[in-house]
Amino acid sequence: MRNAEGQRVKGDTGSVTAETAVVLPALMLVLAILLWGLAVGSGQIALIDASRSGARMAARGDSFGDIRMAVRSSSSMVTGVSVKAEVDTIRVKVDGRVRAFGPLNRLLPEVKLHAETAAVREPGLATDGR
Repeated sequence: MRNAEGQRVKGDTGSVTAETAVVLPALMLVLAILLWGLAVGSGQIALIDASRSGARMAARGDSFGDIRMAVRSSSSMVTGVSVKAEVDTIRVKVDGRVRAFGPLNRLLPEVKLHAETAAVREPGLATDGR
């Protein structure tokens, strides 16, 4: 570093290293929070995909037990599946949760996610609500 006259100032060596050492934990925390947010977003997308898959199966006439089993096996974050039959449509609701990873599990809260999809029954299928 130089002063106003352009002369080199002594005693300033290592300041960048010290500043980086102070800021690095904060940067790591921000990175971890961003990754956790990405995990929550991708978890929501996975639940939406699982509910759509279940609704397609229901529209084809698959049994509700098969639908629940297929949706639960589609993602590890699925915690609950409900299938509701209406007159012309079937609704599949999927619940799930995302937890932070590693030591951040204590710092960041668990997030509960939900996705619901409705599908119209295929023509000619029974409406007995299997």
